[in-house]
Amino acid sequence: MISLALTNQCKRVTGNSARNYAALLLLNALLMACNPDAMPTHTSLPLSPYTFSATVTLTPTSTPMPPSTQTPTTTATSIPTRTSVPTRTASFTCTGTPIENDRVVTCPGAPEISLKNDDWAIVSLDPSIPNNVRSQPNRSGEVIGQIQPGENVLVLDGPRCTDGYTWWFIHSVTGIEGWTAEGDATGYWLIPIQPLSAEWVSSQNVITLTSEQVRSAVDIEIAIKRVTAEDTRPGTVILDGRNGAFVFSGDDRSINLFVSNLTLRGMNQALIEKCDDGLFFDNFPLKNILIEDIEFICRAHGVVAGGAFDNVILRNNTFRTKISGIDLGGASSKWFITDNLIETDGIGIDITMARQVEITNNQIFVDTGIVLHNCSQFLVSDKIIHASHQGILLNQGSWNNQVHTNEILGVSNSGIGLESGVKDNFILKNRITCAQGANCLTIDATPKVLEMNTIVENRP
Repeated sequence: MISLALTNQCKRVTGNSARNYAALLLLNALLMACNPDAMPTHTSLPLSPYTFSATVTLTPTSTPMPPSTQTPTTTATSIPTRTSVPTRTASFTCTGTPIENDRVVTCPGAPEISLKNDDWAIVSLDPSIPNNVRSQPNRSGEVIGQIQPGENVLVLDGPRCTDGYTWWFIHSVTGIEGWTAEGDATGYWLIPIQPLSAEWVSSQNVITLTSEQVRSAVDIEIAIKRVTAEDTRPGTVILDGRNGAFVFSGDDRSINLFVSNLTLRGMNQALIEKCDDGLFFDNFPLKNILIEDIEFICRAHGVVAGGAFDNVILRNNTFRTKISGIDLGGASSKWFITDNLIETDGIGIDITMARQVEITNNQIFVDTGIVLHNCSQFLVSDKIIHASHQGILLNQGSWNNQVHTNEILGVSNSGIGLESGVKDNFILKNRITCAQGANCLTIDATPKVLEMNTIVENRP
């Protein structure tokens, strides 16, 4: 047994051999490194304690090597360790004081960094253009998607300084993940969303419900309140259909939406049955809402929204209803209605006074497919409409809309109708097929209206 007393001064050590003497010198040197009095510090930088493990190797047949030195990295979560090839080891734990490197505050050519990991941010509305999301943190990285103005994203990694930009790896509310730039010399494209409390970041923001937990729409609305902390943070409610359909049997049979920054997502073939309206947007100025992968079987409407709602995505849902699929009014903008299946006895999509709406890649089985009243800057494209009466109708002053490459099948009246006052629309490359035995029109419009719009390459 060899005993070793450590003080702040060197002491003579006795032992049975030079080999043990050298090993003990090594152990003494390592333990001295763990003494805070022996560690160099930089008083101008913040200090924080950490714990690390070191391994001492006692090899009887060789001369011990001096301990290796590692340069601290900029990664805040790395733990400094000293290791050597294990033969016969002695372990100990000690507390030291690391030196934290300065955090990067500016990338060359870019504005001062305003974000950090685990922040929520919103895509700037000024300028109102989307951010490209790339596979790598540089301008040569492949563009894999876009995040729209007003859309919320979660910052997961970064920053990286490349090409005069600060790059962050983000996850958007629409599911896009990749690298995007924080801004340029003229301003910020990603703006931090400041939490309302210190617990905001760490709070639970996902709730999953199964069918046995839901008796009526109230149960889903309670989950929405909890997950968003009463509309103070983004949140996600997942309807998991693994135990069967969500069958409404209580009094409230329409899901009211009353918060912003909400994702309502289905999984495992989530199905809501016996609803009145599938989704009813309350008359608040809501924004940043994503509804996806849910099937609704309702006796009235699939979606009703009568106010001003911005940046709403309806994606990959099924609406089987009696009155209409989607009924949107008010002064909404930036809706993205894509990859949905709509089956209804009335109008598939009926929209009034909205702007900047994309309706793409949907399948619609209806009496009348899509009706736009006083709407502008719409893109209606690449969809299949099975309509017994009329495919698409533009009326009441709708202008500057694009309707192209749609397939409209089985109509008895007309494929596309344009009423008086409709102007500056582009009706391009649509294909219309009449119902069996019907003498339908490809385009139904007066000569004056035809002159006021661009109508090209539509065919029966």
